[in-house]
Amino acid sequence: MYTTPDIQAGEEVTGCYSDVVYHGSREFRQAYLEGKLHFQCQCHAICYSSSLDIVKVSDERRTRLKFLTMMLGSRFRTYQRGSNPF
Repeated sequence: MYTTPDIQAGEEVTGCYSDVVYHGSREFRQAYLEGKLHFQCQCHAICYSSSLDIVKVSDERRTRLKFLTMMLGSRFRTYQRGSNPF
């Protein structure tokens, strides 16, 4: 594992448990982690966003990220088959 910033001794390091949670709404992520991995996430993105506006913006960004990920994956698969993806 590599990091961009330096990590100080004793500093918390976190990671994502599943790429499934990148693209779902806050409610979906909570349900997925509890149902599949059997724990309640305590991260900032799930627990500490009390403003519904912040949650809405986050969910919209995750929807856009899912779309972009799918589009890039499609172009990569096309490129691997020998076609020009552009």
